[in-house]
Amino acid sequence: MRRTQCAQVGVFAFLPFCVLLIDAAIRYWSTTDYTKLETFSKSAPRQQWKSPVLTYGLLSLAWSVAAMLAVDSARVKTGTICLVGKHMEAHTPFLQVVLCYMDAIIIAELSSLRRGPGDEPVDISKFFSAFCLVASGLMAIIALFFMIFSTQQLHLSSVARRDLFLDTLMASVAISCAKTLLTWLHPTTVAMLTTGLTLFGYRFRALESSLILPPLSQAYVFQTAAMTTGLAGAWFAMVFYSKSAPRSPTTVLLHRCLVLGYMAAVALFITFSIFFSTNKTHVSLPASIRRLTHAAQSSAEIWQSQAKMSKTLDEAVTQYQNRHFLPPPPHFDKWYEFAMNRSSQVIDSFGQIFDDLIPYWGLEPAEIRARTAHLSEFPEMGMAALQIRNGTLRQSPDIPGTHHWMTDSIEKMMEPFIQYLPDMDFVINLADECRVLPRYEDFWDLRSKGRAAQNKVAQRWKDLQENRNVEGGHFRTWTNNTEWPQDFAEPRKNPDDSFATSSPFVETIRKQLYYKWIADACPPDSAARNSRWWDWSTLCMDCIEPHSELTTGGAVMAHNPPPGGICYQPDLAYLNGFIRSQTQATTKMLLPIFSQARVDGFADILFPSPWNFVDKTEYREDTDLEWGRKGNSLFWRGSSSDGIARDGGWKGFVRARAVHESYQEAGKGSRDAITPRVNVSFAGEIHKCDSPDCGHEFEMFNLWSGAVKPEGETQEGYDLNRASAPFEEHWRHRHLLDMDGAGFSGRFIPFLESRSLPHRAALFLAWFDERLQEWQHYVPVDTRLGRGFWAVLDFLSSSEVVVDDAGFRQTGDEMAERIAEQGRDWAKRALRKEDMQIYMFRLLLEYSRVVSDDRETLGYTGTGIPDW
Repeated sequence: MRRTQCAQVGVFAFLPFCVLLIDAAIRYWSTTDYTKLETFSKSAPRQQWKSPVLTYGLLSLAWSVAAMLAVDSARVKTGTICLVGKHMEAHTPFLQVVLCYMDAIIIAELSSLRRGPGDEPVDISKFFSAFCLVASGLMAIIALFFMIFSTQQLHLSSVARRDLFLDTLMASVAISCAKTLLTWLHPTTVAMLTTGLTLFGYRFRALESSLILPPLSQAYVFQTAAMTTGLAGAWFAMVFYSKSAPRSPTTVLLHRCLVLGYMAAVALFITFSIFFSTNKTHVSLPASIRRLTHAAQSSAEIWQSQAKMSKTLDEAVTQYQNRHFLPPPPHFDKWYEFAMNRSSQVIDSFGQIFDDLIPYWGLEPAEIRARTAHLSEFPEMGMAALQIRNGTLRQSPDIPGTHHWMTDSIEKMMEPFIQYLPDMDFVINLADECRVLPRYEDFWDLRSKGRAAQNKVAQRWKDLQENRNVEGGHFRTWTNNTEWPQDFAEPRKNPDDSFATSSPFVETIRKQLYYKWIADACPPDSAARNSRWWDWSTLCMDCIEPHSELTTGGAVMAHNPPPGGICYQPDLAYLNGFIRSQTQATTKMLLPIFSQARVDGFADILFPSPWNFVDKTEYREDTDLEWGRKGNSLFWRGSSSDGIARDGGWKGFVRARAVHESYQEAGKGSRDAITPRVNVSFAGEIHKCDSPDCGHEFEMFNLWSGAVKPEGETQEGYDLNRASAPFEEHWRHRHLLDMDGAGFSGRFIPFLESRSLPHRAALFLAWFDERLQEWQHYVPVDTRLGRGFWAVLDFLSSSEVVVDDAGFRQTGDEMAERIAEQGRDWAKRALRKEDMQIYMFRLLLEYSRVVSDDRETLGYTGTGIPDW
């Protein structure tokens, strides 16, 4: 699996030709008269080949070439990197050829042994069994070698064991059938059957992927497939209908079955070809983008109108009740005044907060507080404990000095409203990565309990509205009934200073998260739990189709995947650095951890990032350029921070694939003055890698950096340090690529604030994502990148005209400028520092109610609800 990106698909198609050569050599050297090659065709009456050897050889070779082209033409690659130069994996195609010849030798030798003296069938079961045992022993020794150096090989999931069992079973059946058929058929016929069935199986799987190839490539796919089918038919005709070939009842029956099977395969292939060739993928890329932008504009307008329906406090209270069936939390009036004084564009739509906190309603408040206190005992896990006491924020003394800037920024963010917050404790995740990944059954059980708890409060509110007697009386504001500790918990330590005693976290550092962790957060019937995507070099169509539009330019990301969307994308197990090689510990327990961003399936509570609040990557308008003065180019600079490079896994990381594809695009002769220039490179030091991956990254990153070197400068001496650029360099380019790092990208908000157009490839979602609309404020990019991404970039940089239904004409470049301006305008109104404070204020009000012992009686006691 690790080297499939270096493999040449379809080499197995040469097996019949190789078997022909090997079998001819065996027959030639086994005859007593070395000068008479005719004995080759006279030595086996039942298996003799009456057609000329040369004709058959040429036909086999032609079929092999056509079959390889047919398979390779339908393959859509993911861009996974193959090392070049002297590295072993660069020679993978050569090793494939060697293995093909080894298979041919085994088949030909078994056929020779099976014939026996006088061409009578010989029982070779004992020899064959011994041969299989020896082969199994050798494989076990090789596997043991890998297990010694990677203990993960010892822990296979049930799905992986199932797939291995099925593969083993199918291989055993195929080998047994081949051994039996060698009694009656020429070894080349057996090889032809094996490769033919494999070819048709692969082609059926690849037919759907081929739909996102360009029209010319689709035609080429069907042409090569038709040529392969025709050559196979000619081959079967020569074998089955040679008039001079003697026939026994067994061979006649076998031949008839093979002919019927061949005809059925051809009919099935033609049916599938017709069906898929008339698929809706003939939608043009410009028309698709025009439709997506129009739909995005409508969705954005609807969301924005609903986000600020309230004009008064009473209306805001009513909207809250109508949307959440609960009374607002105490001090809601203070929050409303705070938001209105800062011209907030969002008053009523805080669904993200409500959704984040629902499962915590399913826990008792005392249990939430106990889990919070437990978390504060593990500062070495990146947990920063914060306390609010009497309107003042207190920071844990165990927060590492390297991260004090984060908690200081949070304190600054809360300063204008902290006096309105009750006493509470909460824990901030200092790491970029999200941490809470509960099992699906546990999480949805808590959500169900949370809904029930909220319904209980809603019923209480309804009874009060109808003037009924309610136990506990009216809703009230904050009380002092909830007890909080006065001091921070003492940190726990392990003797070896690694993981603290009784830590709720499990060490997932350098481990693949998807199949063991993320899959458990998915429904039982999901692809994540029931399938594996073993080939990281080939596109998984089922993984992209739900959130993509298939166009003549490739697969275009129509929208972000819905909640739970990661569960239908098992290929992400190897195509994302965070998932492939985690850098932090994770927990399956629902812990109240506040994180800056999270990946789908995680349950961290989102809060505005201190990174953006204190302008760690600041946008300065005076350094920006008007759209017309910017270069028609795509720009990105960064480091390989999206995962730990180990065991070659970095070759599938999104940043590495993006830079690699950019290097390939920059070197294409088809890129001219019309298409955008590609200026994408790694820069700076290489870190977060194991040996020898560090060396491999250094070699490849320096090679790729040559694509961005200034004109006239040679590659020699141009390295990653010289590829570095100041942050203001971004504003010289119209198109900016934004990708996740170890966590979310801290540059995305500055990119939105600029006059450039962000192209966002992200799995991490932040607090602001519910406010943004893809294709209205930015261009979404599937993290698989590929041909569709480059086609979108080319169109949005072009002067190609698109006419909408109203007759409005617009070029791709004008469309890109409009999206950039829409994103800039909305960011300046809805993603300001003030908006971060408004969100944080609302979040802490809601959270403080959830962790209060009397949460069922807490509610806003001002206007809007007369009985309170």
